[in-house]
Amino acid sequence: MAPVPPLPSWAGLEVVEAPALTAGDRVASRVRFIIRLDVQRLQAEGLDPQTVSVEALAQRFGLQVFQIRSIQRRHLPGFIADLTPAQAAALAADPVIARISPDTVLRPAGDVPLSWGLDRLDQPALPLDGHYERQPSRGGARVYLLDSGIDAGHPDLEGRTSFGAAFVPVVPEAFSVVCHLHGTAMASLIAGRTMGVVSDVQVIDVTILPCVPGEAGQASALVEAMHWLFDRELTMEPRKPAVVNLSLTGPKSADVNDWIAKAADYGIAIVAAAGNEAGDACDYSPASAPQAITVAARGPDDERAAFSNGGPCIDIDAPGVLVTAASAANHDRPYASNGTSAAAAHVSGVLARNLVEVEAGLPSALVLTNAAMITPAGTPKDKGALLVQADSPLRFDCRVAVDVASLNIRTGPGTGDDVVAQAAPGARIEVKTIEGDWAEVRLASGATGWAAIRHKGAILLETASGDRPCN
Repeated sequence: MAPVPPLPSWAGLEVVEAPALTAGDRVASRVRFIIRLDVQRLQAEGLDPQTVSVEALAQRFGLQVFQIRSIQRRHLPGFIADLTPAQAAALAADPVIARISPDTVLRPAGDVPLSWGLDRLDQPALPLDGHYERQPSRGGARVYLLDSGIDAGHPDLEGRTSFGAAFVPVVPEAFSVVCHLHGTAMASLIAGRTMGVVSDVQVIDVTILPCVPGEAGQASALVEAMHWLFDRELTMEPRKPAVVNLSLTGPKSADVNDWIAKAADYGIAIVAAAGNEAGDACDYSPASAPQAITVAARGPDDERAAFSNGGPCIDIDAPGVLVTAASAANHDRPYASNGTSAAAAHVSGVLARNLVEVEAGLPSALVLTNAAMITPAGTPKDKGALLVQADSPLRFDCRVAVDVASLNIRTGPGTGDDVVAQAAPGARIEVKTIEGDWAEVRLASGATGWAAIRHKGAILLETASGDRPCN
């Protein structure tokens, strides 16, 4: 008798379908506005966004104090306010206002035995081998989950989450199960004891989605959360890699995308769900932000999910169909879910597992250089050519010596070979092989080539600690 094939990991689990934005979600809020200030012009009037009081700001723009929800004093100075149409028009004409945008909605991009999703992360080709080796974080990364809240008491998450901040009203714990469904599932996929990609990271709960079934969140809450997050990360010592998981989607927003660009400036990784509208991810935020790692969903057959957004804004694919995730509603029974939310959470887990440095450009290089090619060579990435893998071969254990002007990266191991790139002093370098005084290297940008370890007695490439040559 032929052996009975094992049941798939999602067999018998409740399936939760991938939610998409509704037509109503695409209509801008008529009350709340995200307002960016022209700092130089405001300062010319004697007002500084870092110190101005709410009362002074309200007086300057003819508003009542209660209309101003929050002030973003640093990073991208501005404020969020509830305005009448006449007030909005007046601010739009004010030269001190750099931009005023109606608030937009944000919705979760999909709720979520060994999940096939984890099984798929550690092998470049099918069939699955039924094995996934969970590893600790190499760099002690912090993961921020901007979502609906987390059920910290779930057995798969005990000791693995902490509360950061909330930018929507927080409900009593007794009524919070419905609030935490999406966030709990995403946290479990990132760092769950049995369901997560990485074994030892802390997932920081930043609540920006409201506790009302079917009600969308607001982009303004995301702006407020990012402002809080930047202040926290930039003052923590020592700086560690930080990953922000955005398993949510909304209409394309310049405000949302600007804050993601600022995160990249600070070396903070942003992972964004592509969205579940079966359309172009470039029409949505945060998926359209160039600095985000935008993730589409694939199924256990390696085919891209029919619901998943695609297009040129997609960076990589990850498991997002019938993946096993924790349920805040039933601690004893996980469920199977579809959505680009889950795909994004897998990528956030991979980053948390492998990031060792705070460096702009490193997160995307780490994810993309080790992705599995699962479609024929030459297939563009927006057609699903790359699938995320858990183990990164990137080991940025060396750096350009801090006392050199720059390091030339050449096509071969000799000074006569062409220069293809340059690396700045202190830049982290992955060394693949060494031949004499030359090393085959990869930069965080993804550029590859050869670099001299020494030249005319000077050390050009040293260990990350700077205590010896990198050989």
